[in-house]
Amino acid sequence: MKRGKIAEEDFNLFMVTDSVNKAADEIAGFYKNYHSVRYVRDRMVILLSGYSPFGVDRLESQFKDILLKGAHFVNQGPLEEEADFLNLPRLVFPFNRFNFGRLRLLINALNTF
Repeated sequence: MKRGKIAEEDFNLFMVTDSVNKAADEIAGFYKNYHSVRYVRDRMVILLSGYSPFGVDRLESQFKDILLKGAHFVNQGPLEEEADFLNLPRLVFPFNRFNFGRLRLLINALNTF
């Protein structure tokens, strides 16, 4: 099996450090507004906590490349199939299931709101 090169965006999936403080700051920052992620049918659902409302237009201008063609981000409450964390707001969208490094950057952006 031939191995491909690591895409530059994949380096957004991890951080290398020898500092416990930097590692702790990275983890705390990752969970500032981000709670968790799940798939419901063909859509990715990012659950958020401790955030202020945001505009999906800004996200679409920055992260349109991770959406399926013609799709949009939707800021909404729980989907019909969900049974937990019903009080948390959600960002729902059809993820292309390819650009996970860019998905991490989207989560970083959500943590700035």
